Amino acid sequence: MSAPATQPEVIAILRSRCAAAGGQQAWARRFGFSPQYVCDVLKGRRDVSEAVANALGFVREVRFRKLGSQAAREDGHGGRNAEG
Repeated sequence: MSAPATQPEVIAILRSRCAAAGGQQAWARRFGFSPQYVCDVLKGRRDVSEAVANALGFVREVRFRKLGSQAAREDGHGGRNAEG
């Protein structure tokens, strides 16, 4: 199993793959994404999706870490009420 990559690392890989493909539009069309979506990912306006991660040879995982605050431990909602 390989070491996990951060979102900025995956974006850097996407940037280099786009360059190798002849640009963002060429890479996007080759893998079935809109050029605007790829641009948004590269500019950090959108997260790397599972589909983009897969096209780059990655799997997208989401992790959650415990908060250190007392409120999060006491009410189980991270200091928020159940409605929001």
